[in-house]
Amino acid sequence: MLIVLGLGAALLTSALIAWFYVLESNERRHTIFNVVALTFLFEALVTPEVAEVPVGLLRPELLGQDFRPPDLLLIAAIAARLLAGRWGRIGPVGLAWFPFFALYLTGVVIGLLVGLPFDQVLFQGKALLYIVGGMMVASGADVDRLVQSIGRVGLLLAPLLPIGLILSWSDLTIAIDTPIQSFPQLGVLSHDTITILVVLGGAVIVTEALRTRPRWYAAAAGAALLLMPITRDQRGSYLTVAAVVVMLVLLGLGPSWRRRSSVTGAQVAVVSLLLVAIGAVGLATGASSGVIEEAFGGQGKGESAEERVTLYEESLDLAQQRPIFGSGVGIEVDIKTVNTGEDLRTTAHNLVLDIWLRIGLIGVVLLGIALVVTSWTALSVWRGSATNPTAAVAIVGLLGIVGWLAKALVEPALDKFRLSLLAGLAIGFVAAAWRAGSDQSDSSDGSAGSRSHDERRPVVARAGLDADRTTPGVL
Repeated sequence: MLIVLGLGAALLTSALIAWFYVLESNERRHTIFNVVALTFLFEALVTPEVAEVPVGLLRPELLGQDFRPPDLLLIAAIAARLLAGRWGRIGPVGLAWFPFFALYLTGVVIGLLVGLPFDQVLFQGKALLYIVGGMMVASGADVDRLVQSIGRVGLLLAPLLPIGLILSWSDLTIAIDTPIQSFPQLGVLSHDTITILVVLGGAVIVTEALRTRPRWYAAAAGAALLLMPITRDQRGSYLTVAAVVVMLVLLGLGPSWRRRSSVTGAQVAVVSLLLVAIGAVGLATGASSGVIEEAFGGQGKGESAEERVTLYEESLDLAQQRPIFGSGVGIEVDIKTVNTGEDLRTTAHNLVLDIWLRIGLIGVVLLGIALVVTSWTALSVWRGSATNPTAAVAIVGLLGIVGWLAKALVEPALDKFRLSLLAGLAIGFVAAAWRAGSDQSDSSDGSAGSRSHDERRPVVARAGLDADRTTPGVL
């Protein structure tokens, strides 16, 4: 059976590489992005927490490792890019992240050389696949088509809020069993999926606000996605909501927002009131009050918080033993559980501590530089791009990074493939926006002399996300 699964995976990967190579050669990278993004979103919506997904089509096992649908797609996308050799301009984002990726890969080799558990080295090392692969795929997305799709995806997913509230309130479980995959908790969204939906909600709000004619029903759908954490009992999701909302407020207060958006303060207030009303309805019906109480006051959450404090202390002590270069990718921390006193071996559940343990303070510094450069690039495109779609994609990427970082402070974000891929896609969006902005600048430099001032002016009426314009495809 193991040989059959291996041969099947090899054949499928080969077919994907050939397909993606043809797409790369014909400059159809956006189609590759569509395939990866839709597969990623589908997997996140139909399966529960990553560790609870039954073995099957969406979780095949090979050589003691779990594999997910995005794995083969990302491997094929990277291989196709290498074979096609169509790299184009790397840009500041790629240059900023390369040293961190190189050091992390070195940490994988060190982990193997010093004898850390092979399965754990491979497990932690797969973060490179998701982040690098996500960056490469998203950097090839077409910004105009992307912004036209975000609102539609938000409208399709907004009903998940009432569905989630009903399932939470009724404690209902939908189970479907098929020969190739079991779905024991269909309709119950994982905490990582909720993080993805919150980021998507912020993206919907941004892109709709920058349209020439904003669609308020689509903005309401984005607001509904921001409320998704009330359907589950994890506090970390609320950190993502707070980070995304703060980013939206700061953007709204800036001069670039006023220049780019036709949305007024009164209209923003209406959307905000709608957001509050939706949350109030959920609380009034009692559908989410128990979930919120459990998230912030449940016994299990208290024990989890106590364990996390102990984990941070032990992680800090272990990191200080090899502070500069780290102990290698694959390192874990030993603690005792609060409720049973049993030994538990896990990672630090904090991005900074995890990086410090694995590749040392040098890795922490390189990560910080990469994040600063990426954020600065996104804000530069936001301020200076001649078109709103390009500026919107840059901010969507920045929202994704900020939302991911908020979760990464209290979760093993590098070791959860959904969160790692979210980070890679978000970084790739910034790279795509920079590329589009650079292409626009090159075009303007070559033909600005023959155009009038009105044609060059980056105003909403000319450069806005036209609500009536449609493009083929979902994304």
